Amino acid sequence: MNTIKVEGKNRNNHVLLFTLTLWKRCKMTKEYLIENDIAFEYVDVVTVSEEDRREIFDTLVSMTIPVGFPVSIIDDTVVISGYHPDELNDALKIANV
Repeated sequence: MNTIKVEGKNRNNHVLLFTLTLWKRCKMTKEYLIENDIAFEYVDVVTVSEEDRREIFDTLVSMTIPVGFPVSIIDDTVVISGYHPDELNDALKIANV
């Protein structure tokens, strides 16, 4: 499955998002990462093949991740389901200013 890479100066973490094209919280999460200059990759679940979509859902379910979008996976260990900037701050060690 192909990911879309977004460049950022902060590359301390590997950030992977699963998003939906028109979902506001997905857009907010991507905007948050861009505003904080975080490099990340994302997969728009709406635009992938049916086979890739099944693989994504199977992966999320096997990781016991609630399937709600966006899903942020940070360093393959921290999983955030939904738009939660405070949790992203903690996981990415972003200072609350």
